[in-house]
Parts: sequence; structure tokens; C-alpha cells
Amino acid sequence: MKRRTALCALTLLPAAALADTAALQKIFENIARRRTLCAAFEMERSVPGLQQPFVSRGRVTIVEGLGLVWRTIQPIEDVIAYGGRSAAKTGDDGQIHISPSKESHIFTEQSEAVLSGNLFSLTNRFFADARVNADGSWLLILTPKMELIASLMSECLLTGAGTIKTAAFYRPDGTVIRIRFDEKRDSVLPLDDVELLYKLQ
Repeated sequence: MKRRTALCALTLLPAAALADTAALQKIFENIARRRTLCAAFEMERSVPGLQQPFVSRGRVTIVEGLGLVWRTIQPIEDVIAYGGRSAAKTGDDGQIHISPSKESHIFTEQSEAVLSGNLFSLTNRFFADARVNADGSWLLILTPKMELIASLMSECLLTGAGTIKTAAFYRPDGTVIRIRFDEKRDSVLPLDDVELLYKLQ
């Protein structure tokens, strides 16, 4: 069902589009201009059975060769980070705890694939449907090939025009996470995020 919904979204875009392979290359040519990324986000998490989505705000930091930090700031501070073969997460005590993680390298590699334009890494783990329009806007639909990733995410929809503007993650339990990224991209990385990434190596 999610797959059909995503493919229907493709048909809503203007007809001026490139074939999948060429479209993928075009998308990554546009966004593969950084070795680092730091951007504010607003996230809505829709959970089956709840009428109103849970809204949170924060920032995401990605550093090539180190990993990524997903830091929620409002309404409560919470951190999830991946780097090397380790992960960090805010515990019930409010402290950040680091532990080994078999998923960490996957999140790290895919984040770097977006930064570097490494299409092989992306298409090795995902089926990808892409659409690029004449005005430069694009839609990318990713469906996991690997069981490990599929257990966490059944599908991902990314939209943008140069930079990534929105992301939607569909989880197997029916939870939908929608994220809007701020237009502003910070050139100076947050020191606390960088320090955490070094600790994960």
C-alpha cells in the first residue's frame, strides 16, 4: 500500500522528467556539494490510534567520515547519533549513552552517500525511483532491499530543489515521520555534535 501511494506521488509531478538512472545522477549532482551538513528541522510523527501528530524541532548534523547526529531540542531534548560501529542515545536518566550498534555503519554510509553522491552505496541497499523536473525540483523514493533496514523503515520519500527540503519515513508499524528542513544551512558545525561523533569512532 505504501509503495502504491509513493508511486502515485510520482505521477502528480510535471511531466518534464528524466529516466531513473539519469534522474538519480541529476539529484546527487545538485546535493553533493558538501562534506558537512547542519540544518534545523521540524518533525511530525503520526502514530496509528492518535488523532494529532507529535511535533518536535531540532537539528541534524552530518560530517563525512564521522557520522550523523539527530538532536531534538523541543519539546524535550533528545539525541540519537551514529558513527563508526557505535550509536549514542539519550537514556531515561537524561544522559547520552554510547553502545555498539550493528545498524550504525548503515546510517553513516547512507548519510555520506547523500553528501558525496555515492550512488552505488545508495542503490546497493535501496530500490530507487526518481523524478526530476525542468525547474530543478525532484522527488526520490527509496525502498529497502535489506531486511535489517526494512525492519526499521518500509519506505522513504525525499523532496528537494538543490538541497533536501522534506523527508517522509514510513515504518512497518504504521508510524509516519514527516520532516521539513530549514532553508538555512549552517556553515559552522555545533561543537557538541562534533565532539559526540568523535567519541563514537
